[in-house]
Amino acid sequence: KIANGIWRLEVLPDVLWVNDPFEKASLKKTVAVLKDNEQSISIHIPEFSTHFTITAINQGNTFGSKNVEKQFGITPGTYLIHANNLPKKFNFNQKIGNISLNEYATAKSSVDKVYVIHHPKADIQKGQDLVINIQAIAPF
Repeated sequence: KIANGIWRLEVLPDVLWVNDPFEKASLKKTVAVLKDNEQSISIHIPEFSTHFTITAINQGNTFGSKNVEKQFGITPGTYLIHANNLPKKFNFNQKIGNISLNEYATAKSSVDKVYVIHHPKADIQKGQDLVINIQAIAPF
């Protein structure tokens, strides 16, 4: 909470496991990648009614400013959640403890190729349907 009616929200990218983290360690092996996926989020802050405004404040964030309900889609970045318009001279660079209000420090999305992850079943029964599940991770 920054002030009455103003909250700061920082959303981080998804960590996606592409290899078993418990295998033999190697600096040449990618174990996890970061991906800037849009996720659905629900925010319930008692001081807001059914709608509030969320404003992207970190550099390069294309979310803009939107009037939303309590559940909406969001991508990684730093945001202000507020009930009313922000003051005209609101300082987005102000310090809150050790960080700037508009600070967003994370590694860029690190998905550089397509990964297909499959965990085979330990056993298969004759006469039963076999469902094969995969997870595909791609840079786009």
